[in-house]
Amino acid sequence: MTSSPPSTVGARDAYAAAAILGCSVDLIGHCAGCRVYVHRYGRGGAPLCPSCQLQLEELRGAGRAGAPKG
Repeated sequence: MTSSPPSTVGARDAYAAAAILGCSVDLIGHCAGCRVYVHRYGRGGAPLCPSCQLQLEELRGAGRAGAPKG
């Protein structure tokens, strides 16, 4: 079983989000999808939160299901 990353939903500001995520406030930004705080910049940063990333992967997978192979 894998553990999910900590959620910053409800974090009032970037400082609170940095404390939750365990990184510097300089590395905090908003998710490009839902605007929740994420570790966006620097090593290990991502433009999407885990929830939006999962939704994107599901959409990409659904788009490939009917695609011809070759």
